[in-house]
Formats: sequence, structure tokens, C-alpha cells
Amino acid sequence: MSQFNKLTKLAIAVSVCIGLASCGGGGGDSSASSGGSGGGTVTGAAAKGIIQNGIVTLFDGAGNPLGTTSSPVRTSANGSYTATLSNANYAGPVFVEISADGMTTILNEATGSSDPATGLSGALIKSVGNVNAGQPVSINATPFTTIVAELVERSRGSGNATPLLVQQAQVAITTTLGFNPVATQP
Repeated sequence: MSQFNKLTKLAIAVSVCIGLASCGGGGGDSSASSGGSGGGTVTGAAAKGIIQNGIVTLFDGAGNPLGTTSSPVRTSANGSYTATLSNANYAGPVFVEISADGMTTILNEATGSSDPATGLSGALIKSVGNVNAGQPVSINATPFTTIVAELVERSRGSGNATPLLVQQAQVAITTTLGFNPVATQP
């Protein structure tokens, strides 16, 4: 069995577990979103609960940080973010990582309160999508998109992720879940 097929089965199992254990989603839009404004712009929303004032970091297909025109990029009160790439001509996979610091809170959808994200380190959630040079793209980040990003990272091994690998991982998870978590706004 190929490494990709093994990881797809692992992703299915993990997605079921996360689906059962994760907090509820908002009243999100289930349609694909290709929004954004301007070339080289990555937009999206971060939700594991709504992540407010989270740190947004972008990486290329090899795991190298991608420069943005403002730093740090942070999520807003509704979890959305906009990051404009310093190199508007970059094309290829973009990994999105949302992390926390002392300014980050997570909206508890059950109580409506914003709880400090203290004690959380590393990436809270991840995602991955493909960027075409100079084109805006929407890449949302949720626990489900973390599965897609992990599938791509493990499938690439020590090499570079390719747009085809990103597309295959998104199709595998979309087939399992019945929706594309990267394109679905939380």
C-alpha cells in the first residue's frame, strides 16, 4: 500500500475522532470561497472556537516562511485574516499556521466568552492551499484543515510539497467528509 493511501486512511480515522471531539462550528457558509483582494493575497478564517488575535504564519511547500507585507499578521475578532505576500509572484503550496501568544483568545461558542489562549504553544491549527502567482486565494484553518495539512506534510517526506500533492490531499479529505474544509468558511 502506498504511503499516500496509508496516510489517507489515517486521516479518515483522525477526522472522525476530531469530528466527534471538536467544538461546534459556527453558522458557516458551505460554498467554496475564492475571495481576497489584490495579487498575492491569502485570506481566510481561523476557528477552533473563533481564534481572536492569533498569529498567522505562511510557509512555502518546503516549509520555509513566506514574507508578508505586514508582520505579524493576526486574526481579527471574527477569526478572519488577510496576509499579502511580499513576493506577489509566488506560486505553489502555501501552508497556513495559526499560533497563540499572550494576546490571543478563543471564543467559547457555548458561553459567548473569549477565553485566554494561555498555556497553548505551537500551532493551534494549520491549513494548506495552492496560490497562483498574483492571484488572491482563500485558505481557511480549522481542525479539519489541519488533517489536510498534516497529510501533505507527511506525504512529501523531506521533499517539497507540490500543488498536485495539495490537491490530492484536499480531494481525499473532501471525499471523506463530504465537503472541502479548506474552502468552507467556518
